[in-house]
Amino acid sequence: MKLKFLQSLFTVVLFSVSFMSNATLILQGGTGSTGAGNIVLDSGTVIDVSHSAYYNGATSPASSWVWASGVDQNADLSFTFTFSLHGFDISTASLSGLWGVDNVGSVYLNNTLLSDLPNVVTGNFNVLTAFNAGPGSSAFIAGTNTLTFDVGNRGGPGAFRASVEVSAQQSNAAQISEPNALILFMLGLPMVLVARRIRNK
Repeated sequence: MKLKFLQSLFTVVLFSVSFMSNATLILQGGTGSTGAGNIVLDSGTVIDVSHSAYYNGATSPASSWVWASGVDQNADLSFTFTFSLHGFDISTASLSGLWGVDNVGSVYLNNTLLSDLPNVVTGNFNVLTAFNAGPGSSAFIAGTNTLTFDVGNRGGPGAFRASVEVSAQQSNAAQISEPNALILFMLGLPMVLVARRIRNK
């Protein structure tokens, strides 16, 4: 009976520490009226656009192609995705996404370049390009963070598409999870020794 209780207790400890170390999804974003939202055009009205040459596969979070109403030839636009890391350990923050543009553009996290599509090529819009900032990246800051998409059209139709998500560990969870191995050793070893002693008796 005691042995089963100790085994159950050890399982709970393992689960609790594992749960506390998991990252929390902070915010998702996706362009388009059927997208996840949260990616905002700095000035103007966003409209959905489509073209047979544009990549039309699904993304997670959901997204679709957009541009600004009444703006087409040789236009430069800026879209932003803002999120807060207040209460989170920025050393555990992670950001990832996909994007495409007709024709050129760059992605910045707090003015740090994450991805660049500087040349007018079909590969900028018939596939989506990945971008990310992993745990430990110096691009993250405490508090409010801004992901900026500076995009431009260089003739013909213009279009932009992006999806993004951000996650991090809460500050208190991060502090608890760092010495996971030591915690497990300190809690687990006595349980194993007691269980062995009970079995020997």
